[in-house]
Amino acid sequence: MSPHDDLHNGEQELVQYLNDDLGEYFNLAVAYDDSDIRTLYIAPTAETEVTKRDEIYLDDLHSLVADFRDQETPQNELQSAILGEYRCTLYLYRDWLLLHYQDADEGVIIGVDAQSASHLRRFLDDLSPVVSSVV
Repeated sequence: MSPHDDLHNGEQELVQYLNDDLGEYFNLAVAYDDSDIRTLYIAPTAETEVTKRDEIYLDDLHSLVADFRDQETPQNELQSAILGEYRCTLYLYRDWLLLHYQDADEGVIIGVDAQSASHLRRFLDDLSPVVSSVV
């Protein structure tokens, strides 16, 4: 029996794709709709890391996902016309890179080790002091 047998076909495909593409950098996948939050995948190392910090538990992870779900705002027509179709929101933290894909009341949050985005991270680290002088 596969560890992903309880997932829908699309969810299984997503987890398999991320495992294949990201390998050890893939930490987390959580899907949600307006009434449910489902952990699709959490890497053993990520689970240990998440739960050992300040006694955070997986229930808190679902609360965090609910916070992300609730703070997202839909793209308006002007944004679509100028920027194109909305793809995802990226959150870069010291240790994590979160990709938040959202469509109406459904979404997926993918957690990746920030080291997988080393070029982006270096760019943002270099840019931060410059932006700080403006903001």
